[in-house]
Amino acid sequence: MKALILGSAAYLLTKDDFAILTLAMLVFTFHPMLQFGITDGLILKLPGWYIKNDLDEIYLSLRVSLTYVLIINVTLILLAIVICIFFDLYGKMFAVMLIYGLVTIPYQIYNHYLLFNRYTYDMEVALYARSLNVLLRLAVQLPLLWFYGIYGLALGELAIYLITCCFINHISKRHLLPYVDFQRVKKYVTYGVPVFFVSLVGVPSVTLEKTIGAYYFDLDGIANIGFLAFLGSLLFLITGQILSLFSQYGREYFVKTSDEGSSYLGYLGFLQVTLFAYLIIGSGYFWLLSTYIIPNYLSEYSIVINFLPLIYLVFLGRLVVSIHSSWMLVVGERAKIAITHVVFCITTLAFVVISTMNNPLTLEILLRCLVFGILSQVIIIVAFAFLKSKQYESVPWLIILMVSLFIPPIVFSIFVNVSWFLFCSLNVLILLLQYGLSYKNKYFEGQFIMLKRIVTKSYL
Repeated sequence: MKALILGSAAYLLTKDDFAILTLAMLVFTFHPMLQFGITDGLILKLPGWYIKNDLDEIYLSLRVSLTYVLIINVTLILLAIVICIFFDLYGKMFAVMLIYGLVTIPYQIYNHYLLFNRYTYDMEVALYARSLNVLLRLAVQLPLLWFYGIYGLALGELAIYLITCCFINHISKRHLLPYVDFQRVKKYVTYGVPVFFVSLVGVPSVTLEKTIGAYYFDLDGIANIGFLAFLGSLLFLITGQILSLFSQYGREYFVKTSDEGSSYLGYLGFLQVTLFAYLIIGSGYFWLLSTYIIPNYLSEYSIVINFLPLIYLVFLGRLVVSIHSSWMLVVGERAKIAITHVVFCITTLAFVVISTMNNPLTLEILLRCLVFGILSQVIIIVAFAFLKSKQYESVPWLIILMVSLFIPPIVFSIFVNVSWFLFCSLNVLILLLQYGLSYKNKYFEGQFIMLKRIVTKSYL
């Protein structure tokens, strides 16, 4: 539903307003870094506490985390309001950014309740709250967008989280009341600080294209890069949610067994299935965008059609990185995740600097720089993961997988007139060939055995 709203925004708003929206949403994207990793660190601990039946620790930890986060967010928002008043910053961009800043307060309440009910497996509460969130986007935010444009969209976001955080507080069996405990904060900081340093480079890396675009491009260029990033992120709608739940199971499995090698096999099995879905759904989705949706309904963005293969490749790489990062977080390799994000940022920025020495930065050049950056990150994070898991015998199959995944998109991004239908068919055939070559390999078979074991929670 959120994707539908953003798609509607691209259709209804002017390109300048969509560019402002792209920049304002960066406030919402970057705000989790303000908790200095405490909440993210707890997420890694919650499955282990659940396995040990320590539900009180889950409850108290989330109360402490929520109190801490709200104090920081409210303080910074008040400071932002004072700055806006002092410098007479009353323009549209500052107003929309401020509204998105205010959204972070009810969002954090809602998010902490979701975490509590999800990690204690009270899925009914999470289901009802998420369902209300979806309905409110349709019943409240979409009409506000239609009648009041970008202001209506932003205020609708605020209204949605205000209502849903009140609702989830009402239906939850336990209430996350403010709770100050400096000893617990100190303990949770030890969990969170390493995760914070991962986020410090991780969040900027996934928004790097928008950040660079905001520096180099005018509002029209920012709208184009924001629109492309939105199209690519749609492919993560289902994958992201499934990966989040799978990682919860994967963490429980690792706490129970402490077996790095077998847990990594399970993640590789998840990667194989996910990549197959990405190739089929993604190719068909981009074909639909390029041949029907953009030309007929979003003609202002027709320029991006030629760059869809590049954004397809960027998000293909991000899919590989996100699944490997999830496993490395489970086994405690946070520093190496941070290194791969740094490599991505440095590689991309280096290519941008080199490319702009004699020519201005264009959207195509930026996307090609992102492709080089994400391929560098993929190579390094996969190498880190294999060294950590000691699965050395899999190297030949890894090479086959990388070739089958990345060579066709790279070729396709050069010959942009190739049919997306042909590209989809080629991708599927190559991946099936890779599966066929690996079929009788015990290592490959072990991936799906471990995937099934984690998904069915047979380790319990």
